Amino acid sequence: MTNKGMAKDTLDILAKKYYINKENEKISIEKELEDCKKGTVLFSSEDLAEISKSELLETNFETQFEVWNFSSLKAILKLAEEEN
Repeated sequence: MTNKGMAKDTLDILAKKYYINKENEKISIEKELEDCKKGTVLFSSEDLAEISKSELLETNFETQFEVWNFSSLKAILKLAEEEN
């Protein structure tokens, strides 16, 4: 499947609020979508300008950037594999 096809399938699933798994079971994602919406914050340009002026908190971790030439699905599967 192409990235465009995966994106279209993803949008269809989000619109329907469910998907059908390999066992032909209907899996609802309605609660998860609601949780995502409740946890979403929209920052205006003014908000972001004000936030950018704020002093950053001290951090005790190191950031690492990685670039993979993967589709979204392959990247998710790789991350899931690494966590197991």
